[in-house]
Amino acid sequence: MSVNKQREVPASVQKWIFELYIAGQSPRSLQAIANLKLICEKNLKENYELTVIDVTENPSLARVKQIIALPTLIRLSPSPERKVVGDLSELDRAAAILELVNGK
Repeated sequence: MSVNKQREVPASVQKWIFELYIAGQSPRSLQAIANLKLICEKNLKENYELTVIDVTENPSLARVKQIIALPTLIRLSPSPERKVVGDLSELDRAAAILELVNGK
């Protein structure tokens, strides 16, 4: 069993920036928001910025970002951009995909 260690945030990264695309107040949308906040608080403390975009209110943004499934999380910074689809319920796996922790 591997143990994930917190990633040290490079000094050049002022804030981790995320956009979370959801569909209204559905259970999956609300779960994705809650899970992302847990992941960020555990790994980044207050060093992140989260924008939640409801595509039922602004569908053009989903087209521009080529969002094909909801919820979808995009890590904008640090680059390169990373996308995760789903409600992020596998917290450790989502954190690893977002490169917030070392290991898999």
